[in-house]
Amino acid sequence: MYPAHPEVIQPTGSSPTAFLCWGYGDFPMIADGMGSVYSRFRAAGVPVEMHVYSDAGHGFGVRANDSSPAGRWIERFYEWLGSRGLLQPVSSP
Repeated sequence: MYPAHPEVIQPTGSSPTAFLCWGYGDFPMIADGMGSVYSRFRAAGVPVEMHVYSDAGHGFGVRANDSSPAGRWIERFYEWLGSRGLLQPVSSP
């Protein structure tokens, strides 16, 4: 999820597990609000994983040549998908 307004995210007990990541230097509405989103998932009893990258700002995306921790967030996401059983292994031809 990539919310412009984190306050609109109101998980319930039936919400799916969530992976949250953002940059410390993002817009204050996002950088400050996403911690509350994490807390709301926990309060609803929904498993949630959170990553805040201190060297990232807004829209750090997926960049093939970025060796910063934020540039490798997609690796953490794939690990999370696998750990939750949400990633199907790719079979060789």
